[in-house]
Amino acid sequence: MDKIEYNSNLEELERLLCDKTELTSEGYDYSNSSFYCEGTIETLMSVKIKDYDNISFPTYPGQLKEIIKKHAIRAPFGKGTKTVTDLNVRKVWEIDGSKVETTSSTWSNTMDTILKDVREKLSLVILF
Repeated sequence: MDKIEYNSNLEELERLLCDKTELTSEGYDYSNSSFYCEGTIETLMSVKIKDYDNISFPTYPGQLKEIIKKHAIRAPFGKGTKTVTDLNVRKVWEIDGSKVETTSSTWSNTMDTILKDVREKLSLVILF
C-alpha cells in the first residue's frame, strides 16, 4: 500500500485564507466565509440498503457497525493515476450507491433545502 505524505508546507494556502482583501479570479470575496457548517432538519425520510432493512434516523452505533460490516468498503482515493486506500490519509467507509434507495417523496425537497443552507453558510456561488 502506498503511503501519502501530508503537505506540511501550506503557507500559501494559509495566506490566501487569511488575506481579507484577496478576491477569487471571478471577483468574489470569500473573506467572511466559513469552512464548515452544521445544522439539523426534521424530515420524514427513509433510506434502505439492498439486503438490509430501513435505516433508522437518527442512527445508532450498533446499526452503523452492522451496516459497515455487511455493506461497506474502505473508500479509496486517487493518487496520480492510481486508486489507493491509505488509512493515514482517509479513514472513511463507502457503500455502493446502487445498493442505496431512498423511499421518501420529500427526499428531493429535503436535499434542496440542505444544499441551499450549506451554500449560504459557506458563501458558495453557483456559476452555472
